[in-house]
Amino acid sequence: MRESIERALDQYARPALREHCGEVEVTRIEGDTVYVRLLGQCAGCASAYYTVEAVLEKPLREHVPGVEHVVLDTYDRDFYQYARQLLRDQAQT
Repeated sequence: MRESIERALDQYARPALREHCGEVEVTRIEGDTVYVRLLGQCAGCASAYYTVEAVLEKPLREHVPGVEHVVLDTYDRDFYQYARQLLRDQAQT
């Protein structure tokens, strides 16, 4: 499924994002939901949720069987790992 998603993004979404100096990264797939992170100028843009809905979700739903939702992933793995380590360190003292 990931290959189909990447192909659809390359063909239908990434060209539009690149016009705005942006990019998209698939962070994970859970069931019928694809989680993405916007990069470049698109990261943190006020229109990020609209971009996900209009530029990413529509073509993925149309061209990749099984995709029903595309969600902006706001989960920061580095921060999560840092927080886990802090909690572990605190528990050991």
